Amino acid sequence: MFLDFLAMLRTYYLSRERQPVFRSVILAGVYDIKNLKLKIRPDEQHQYNSPWNIAADFDVDMSFSPKQIAGMLEEYETDCQTGMNVSEAAEEIYQYTSGYPYLVSAVCRFLDEKVPGIM
Repeated sequence: MFLDFLAMLRTYYLSRERQPVFRSVILAGVYDIKNLKLKIRPDEQHQYNSPWNIAADFDVDMSFSPKQIAGMLEEYETDCQTGMNVSEAAEEIYQYTSGYPYLVSAVCRFLDEKVPGIM
C-alpha cells in the first residue's frame, strides 16, 4: 500500500503542469527512505532502490517567504503574548535562513527555548 502511495505522489508531481497539486508532503516513520523496499520484499530479494525517480528534475521551491514566516510568528504571538514585532522578526529570521524550513524551525525553537525574553 505504501508503494502505491509513493507512486501516486510521483504521478501527481509529473502532472503538476496540467492540474494543481499540493506543494509538499512530509513522510514520518522509523525507517530511512532508502530502506523502505527492504521492509516490503522477501528476504531473498532485498536490494537498495530509491522509490523516487531521480532522473526527473525537482525544481519546487519549498522555502518560506518572510510573509509565511510572519504567519507562523503571528500564531506564536497569539498564544504566548511576547510583544514581539512580528514583521521585523520574520524578516530577520528570513535573512539568516533564506526561508529554509528546517533552519526557520530551528531558529524559532532556539529563540523560544534558549533565549528568554526574545520571543
